[in-house]
Order: sequence, then structure tokens, then C-alpha cells
Amino acid sequence: MKVIGCDVSKDFIVLYDGKRFYLYAENEKTLKKKRLKRLPPGTETVNLKRLKELVNGSTVILEQTGTYGVRYAKILEELGANILIADGKEFKRFRHGRHRNKNDLVDAKYLREMFFSPYHQRYIRPFHYGRYRLRALIRHQIRTNKDLTRAVNRLKQLLAYLFPGKDYYTMNRYSLFKNLEAIKKELLSHPDSLSLSALSEIKKIEVCLEAIEIAEKEIESIVMIHPDYEILKSFGLGTLQIASLIAYYWDIDLFKDKDSFIAYCLMGVKKEQSGKSVNRTRTDKTRTEIKGM
Repeated sequence: MKVIGCDVSKDFIVLYDGKRFYLYAENEKTLKKKRLKRLPPGTETVNLKRLKELVNGSTVILEQTGTYGVRYAKILEELGANILIADGKEFKRFRHGRHRNKNDLVDAKYLREMFFSPYHQRYIRPFHYGRYRLRALIRHQIRTNKDLTRAVNRLKQLLAYLFPGKDYYTMNRYSLFKNLEAIKKELLSHPDSLSLSALSEIKKIEVCLEAIEIAEKEIESIVMIHPDYEILKSFGLGTLQIASLIAYYWDIDLFKDKDSFIAYCLMGVKKEQSGKSVNRTRTDKTRTEIKGM
């Protein structure tokens, strides 16, 4: 089995198969950047066809990253690679114990080495596109709700100034949403430069509401076919709460017991043994999207 470590950047990826490094960039201008001149002699610059030959049938290890990592994971998977994702915090510890520097070469090399470490291999898990899609949707939902709150607050402030005799600024957000059309008409007939700012905030609110509705439908469609949905639903959790949990653990069989599951999802406890002494320390793994739950 051929194993390749792959470090992902915004514009390119660096791969290491144990013998040599490979560089793939979709944009040729990227190859002229100074930072890429540090690659060692013998590094092969590959095109998409050569990349497919390299990864087809191979196991490729990527670090758990954001949008760019998921994008390349999907691309490499379509090229025939078996994609595994290394837990970001565990990989950081693994690399720090072996190399002080951090760069694309070091990450690609030690992602591969992590796979062959019996202890750390358990922190490398199969790539599930649905899981990362769900995470992205939940993050999008959280950010959009924050944008919505900001837009609502700004609109209320403007309405309190423009229409001091009306109670728009005291409305809760849902009452405000129901009256958006009436407020728009009133603003259009109100000759004040701040009316344009208020109309702009209303537009932002409408866009946010539409985005939230679309995201919620997709989140529900992903979660409802997950095998754990009915179990979590029986605990009285809402769909978005269930989605947040599933997005972070995805496969319950990855955990040996309840404590390891809780430690992964929230702030948990780990045991460290030295001789006959066993110390219990709190982990630093906390998932922002679900810790409030």
C-alpha cells in the first residue's frame, strides 16, 4: 500500500511518498512565488494527469483543516485516492515532538510518518464528505445568525432615529420580520439620507433569512439519514443540536467508551500514567459549536 502525506495550502498542495516531494498547483503563477523556491532538489512539479497517476489507489493523509483541505480531499478522492484525515491537535503534538519548524515540507513528511506510528494512528480517521459539509453548514448558520443580529440591531437604531414616535425599536425580531414590507414602504416615502441605510439593513436581513432557511433544509436532509438521528432525537434534542453533535463525532464506533466520546466532543478528561501513578487531566479539546449545548 502506497501512503502519501499531503499538506494543503490555498493555492497548492505538497505531497510526500517517503522518497520524494511533489508539488501540484492549479495556477501556474503560483509556481513562481518565492516561497516555493525552498522546495528541495528533485521535487517534481505535477499536472492534474500526473497527480492522478500518483494518488490513484494510494492512501493520502491530510491534516484536519478548513475549506481548502476539504476541497482538496474531495478532488483527490475523485482521482482515486483513499483519503484519511489526521486530527489537527494530535498532529501538531506529533510534529512538535520531532521538528521545531513548520512549513509545507515538514507537514507533508510528518503526516505520512504519523500514519505509521502505532500510538498516533488512532487519530487518523476516514474522510467523510458529508461530515465536513455538515460542519461547514453549521458554521455558516452560526455566522449568518450573528450577521442577522447585527443587521437587526442597526436597523432598530436607524428606525428609532427616523421614526421617534413609533415603537419599531421595541419590537422583537420576529415581529420586526413580519413588518419589514410595511417598514420598507414607509422608508421609501421618508425623505432622509439615513432611510437608504435602513433599506440596506433590511436587504441584509432578507438575505440572511433566506440563507438560514436554505442551510437548515440541507442540514436536516443530511442529519435525518444518519443512523444516530432517531437515538439523539429521543433525548429531546432539536435538529440543529443533533446536527452539531453528529458533525463532530460522525461515527460513534471510533470511540472506545463514553469518556473518550465526551472528551472528543467537549472538554473531557484524559489519563496519563507514569509507573504506577495515574494522573487525570482535562483535555483542551472543546468544540465551539457544541460546548454551549
